[in-house]
Amino acid sequence: MLSQSPDPPHLRLALSYVGEKEVTNNSSPVIDKWLAYVRLNSGYAYCAANVSYCIGVSGVSYPNVRSARAQSFILPGSISAAKMLRDNITIPKGSIVVWKDGNTAFGHVGFVREDWQGADGKTVEANTSGNNRGSQRDGEGVHLKDRRIIITAAFRITHFTLVSYE
Repeated sequence: MLSQSPDPPHLRLALSYVGEKEVTNNSSPVIDKWLAYVRLNSGYAYCAANVSYCIGVSGVSYPNVRSARAQSFILPGSISAAKMLRDNITIPKGSIVVWKDGNTAFGHVGFVREDWQGADGKTVEANTSGNNRGSQRDGEGVHLKDRRIIITAAFRITHFTLVSYE
């Protein structure tokens, strides 16, 4: 069952950026603001910078990660995608969803935009493509996505990190 509660502030903020597009590679005035928040210049991958910015300026107390690295959002309390599926856990909207790209250090990160139960879920992500043909972790903007957990895929959702306010 989908939550009827209002979207948490960090998710509302993330959703407000849907449609933001790069002006040059990995850069726009808004994207550069997110990158500056994690102490980077324009031109870097920005999915994690967007997540860091949205949770940071919205007063989120956990996680307190402020990073441009997607894998930094995998914390001791994170729920693995395999456990979520096996134990039929519902991931609440506003949670952080983390991907891994093969056996590399690269990944991707975004927010769950509706309570997620089972393999299929809805997200809002920065630095992704508007469709499934382009790069999913180095796209041209902020998009709403329909995602599926496929544990064996090379580019795969691996974890969810719940978000809390104090």
